[in-house]
Amino acid sequence: PFESIAPYPASLIKLMVAVGVGLLVDQGQADWNETWAWSGTTRPVVEWADRMITESRNDDTSALVALLHARGLIERNAAGQEVRNGLHEAFTAAGLSTLRLANTRADGGWLNRDGAGVGHLQMTAWDTVRLLWLMLPAVMPDVLPPPWLPASHRPLMRPAAAAPIWRLLDEQALHEALSTSIAVGMPGWRAGIPAEVPERWIQGDGRVKAADRTWPGDVRSVQRQATVRFAHKTGTTENYLSDAGLVRGRAPGGRRYLVALLSTLGSRHAPHPNLATDWCIADLGARIDRWLADRLG
Repeated sequence: PFESIAPYPASLIKLMVAVGVGLLVDQGQADWNETWAWSGTTRPVVEWADRMITESRNDDTSALVALLHARGLIERNAAGQEVRNGLHEAFTAAGLSTLRLANTRADGGWLNRDGAGVGHLQMTAWDTVRLLWLMLPAVMPDVLPPPWLPASHRPLMRPAAAAPIWRLLDEQALHEALSTSIAVGMPGWRAGIPAEVPERWIQGDGRVKAADRTWPGDVRSVQRQATVRFAHKTGTTENYLSDAGLVRGRAPGGRRYLVALLSTLGSRHAPHPNLATDWCIADLGARIDRWLADRLG
């Protein structure tokens, strides 16, 4: 009976872009390992996606948005109006009506200045969790079928198309929201979901270097105490903070759960200029994980 404005998902929208690439791969219109040229740079599609997901790079996102247009998943007419959006068709068929990647441009534009951005890029936590659920067969063959869809529903995409997306989410560098491993050593640090940081980002002195930044703390002690892996995507602006993904216990038979958060607690609420958000987000992540650890192991 209540209505509220869904917070802008910020860079969490890059999950939808990755899903769009997965749909193209599933349809035989693209390949994760093919090369794709954009703005004078040529890389394999999976490398563009790696930089988009693990370090949240905007240029790499633009390259893949351009791919979605070039391969026909999104179509605009001569007047520049969007006339077809295959992502929206797939989301609607899966019952995910609040997921929208609208008004992007054929040259890769997806930001406010391009006519997209706030108001056109939309997600809610519940539909984000359900989107991840539909992709789970690629990493959890024993996952229960989605209870909100009929048994005869068509899968969102085959596991082979979705598996690279999960590998990239698993390599996430920016553990600075629900999990806060890379922010260790920052003033007032609070532990969130006790997730390990992928080794590729950790330098010899224990500091994390990613996304053209080096975090000041030594994460090696946090690594030793980590009890889970968190395959996820974060999103941060001055006004918004989001985080969503799959938590899996490192011990055999440990907890497995999906979690998603979208909020208006962006970096302007952070107690330090180099932090993504207020420490209450880490506290929430830790409380969620402890509650589920008590019940799932």
